[in-house]
Amino acid sequence: MKYETEKISRKAFNKLLEYSCSLPTRTTIGKVWKKDRNFGSNTNVKDWLICEFITDPQGDPTMVGIEYRIPDIID
Repeated sequence: MKYETEKISRKAFNKLLEYSCSLPTRTTIGKVWKKDRNFGSNTNVKDWLICEFITDPQGDPTMVGIEYRIPDIID
């Protein structure tokens, strides 16, 4: 799967809550968090994604979607 990139400061990235093996509670549109795609694997290498709840791409008002972006961390 191909993801867009997002420029984000290291400070802002570090402030994001991590949900690598779960999802945040309350699926509020616009809620943002980080996820390590390698969580639980045999590697210690982090492979981060920024995740955001978005309106359901299918248009179902009772559902939400999740958009994933690769962080481009800037200092």
